[in-house]
Amino acid sequence: MKRSFNYIAITNNPVQARSLVECGIQQIMVDTEILGKVERQGHRDTVISAHSLEDVSKIKRLNLEAEIICRINPYHLLIHEEIDIAVENGADKIMVPMITSFEEYKDIVEMINSRAEIIPLIETPYSFFKVHEILDYTSLNQIHFGLNDLCISLGMKNIFEVLLSVIFQDIFRAINTKSLRLGIGGIGNPQVIQNVSPALLLNHYIKCEANSVILSRNFFSEGYEKDYINQSLQKFEETIKRGYDPSLEDELIRQINEI
Repeated sequence: MKRSFNYIAITNNPVQARSLVECGIQQIMVDTEILGKVERQGHRDTVISAHSLEDVSKIKRLNLEAEIICRINPYHLLIHEEIDIAVENGADKIMVPMITSFEEYKDIVEMINSRAEIIPLIETPYSFFKVHEILDYTSLNQIHFGLNDLCISLGMKNIFEVLLSVIFQDIFRAINTKSLRLGIGGIGNPQVIQNVSPALLLNHYIKCEANSVILSRNFFSEGYEKDYINQSLQKFEETIKRGYDPSLEDELIRQINEI
């Protein structure tokens, strides 16, 4: 089943992974990032996964028609060993979080050594303003902007406020000249009423010319039943097919400012 956007789902559960791919989800992420995450995000209602590197092989053995992403930990003393295990266990792509040093990022690229593709996760002020150097240094086909840590580090009142920044939108326009698979944050379920409407968020992502998104924990609040997931994704597909609607921006801004 072909989808208009690239949808990323986070799970280490083989049954869930199989169902998700049957619904047309193109990338399954095993999220092993834990170092420093509790300290950064523990006071917020964010997902802190309990996945392991061994889960990568568990999902890979299913031979799904989907890419397996492993989000590793930020740079640390044993990062080389961590990368080796992720690659050996079958990760197609390595997502690199919390980039705070270009030299450390270069080290990680060299450690991976083309054994897997790289997805820089732009979620620190440093990586946000160094994104062009990151793109120029690395041969990439995918990049993702994380909103949780970017919001915290920039002192924003909620994770969506950064989306309204002119600087954010300018960076996206520049990146889109490179024809990348370009992702922004996560998105909830359009069939669930929320403070900020997922449909309005997706409309804004289309404005930024993004074409990839992580399905958030909320997206699966009603479970992993395939018909329900397909219905939810179909609502997104209808929004994408209509294209960006500028008349919806004022309502998105209102909802974000009221959080």
